[in-house]
Amino acid sequence: MKKKVFSLMMMLLLAFMGVAKAEVVTIGDGTGTTYYAPYNSLWGYSFVEQVYTASEIGTAGTINAISFNMSSTDSQTNQVDVFMKNVTRTNFSDNTDWEPVTASDMVFSGTVTFNNGWTTITLNTPFQYDGTSNLMIGMHEYTSGYSTRYFYYTSVTGGLISGHSDTANPDPYNMGSFSGTTYVQNYRANIQIDITAGGGGETVEVTIGDPTSTSSSSYLPTYSLYEYSLTQQIYTADEIGTAGTINTLTMWLQNTSSYARNLNFYLKETSTSAFAGGDWVSMSSSDLVGSITLANGISSFTETTINLSTPFEYTGNGNLVLCVQDVTGSWSSGAYGNTLAANGNQALYAYRDGTVYDPTTPGVTGSTLTSKNVLRLSITTEGGGGQGGFEDKLHVKYMDGETEVIDTLNLGVRPAGAWMEPFNFTMYSEGPVYTVNVLDFTPSDGMFSVEGEELP
Repeated sequence: MKKKVFSLMMMLLLAFMGVAKAEVVTIGDGTGTTYYAPYNSLWGYSFVEQVYTASEIGTAGTINAISFNMSSTDSQTNQVDVFMKNVTRTNFSDNTDWEPVTASDMVFSGTVTFNNGWTTITLNTPFQYDGTSNLMIGMHEYTSGYSTRYFYYTSVTGGLISGHSDTANPDPYNMGSFSGTTYVQNYRANIQIDITAGGGGETVEVTIGDPTSTSSSSYLPTYSLYEYSLTQQIYTADEIGTAGTINTLTMWLQNTSSYARNLNFYLKETSTSAFAGGDWVSMSSSDLVGSITLANGISSFTETTINLSTPFEYTGNGNLVLCVQDVTGSWSSGAYGNTLAANGNQALYAYRDGTVYDPTTPGVTGSTLTSKNVLRLSITTEGGGGQGGFEDKLHVKYMDGETEVIDTLNLGVRPAGAWMEPFNFTMYSEGPVYTVNVLDFTPSDGMFSVEGEELP
């Protein structure tokens, strides 16, 4: 950096963005096992409510996912609805002491496969936990028939209330009329709560393209005429329009082929805006965020939601690459989604028989497309008072140990003819992680110029 030395006052202008990171809170360390919770697996149908206290959770924020720890070695697949509610109660007094729920309290509805160890349920609708109330979690399991599975629990007086039956399916909205068996037990399932701490943001849906579009590409998001395929598509920061936690992806897909398709989804932030020469955006195994089985027999574009097992923290600074890996191993044409016109080569694909593609090292040159799938993102944005509910404030610590909160930094006055000595300081925050950008480096008196700037 070249400097002309005059009497001057300079200001270093800083812009910064905080990204609140999710943390996992584990509640319960009991080593006993029970079939009572999180659902009553001894029965064909059940509805179970449990309460976890504010002191156990420890922070307000956005709950993205919950996990339960199963001791049984055989997996179990169930249709479940999950409800959450901020409550004052700490337990349940008797078998009529239900916490009322409404449809607005439902945060997840879908199929869950419980496996040995921790099984995570990523919420369709992230829940805003206020940090002062206790948290009621209800689970309605309604797959007919039963196969007893055991989960780890901790003893808590009045820890759960259960309604269950082999023939009567409980109505969570009207448990007072339930004809099956109800009771209170001194059990509560051990749980992990994935929560983004802060004042709580809002969940917004960002739709890129027209969901009613009838345009399509047989290559996107998968090419089912071959056993295996790999695709990448780019969605720009301008199209997305907001930073936050991506919890679900939605696409409009059909599958008239003879086979269900097993698809893995990867997300990564990238500076790439279009594919050049068939080069892939480099991925890693940690970029895997979710998987689905796309059933066959879907004859029209149908809204299909992918609940992310690992919610994706999108900073908004870069574009988003969506990578879809088809690992089915069988072929039959007819599986694809609707599309929109892309701004250049924003989609890339490859296909073959015999060997699954590794997204981290595809080993082939992709073919480009100028269309991409219509996509909806469910994003929990950062809360008020700054990103993730934190104040947008950075602290600067000078060499003499003095500290102050800043949004601009004054480098002071330098007399005419004097060399500008190095100016050393350290910046830190007390909450979120910040990205700091130097916006400007400007004299205040107009008598100074900077040439060949080497600012980041």
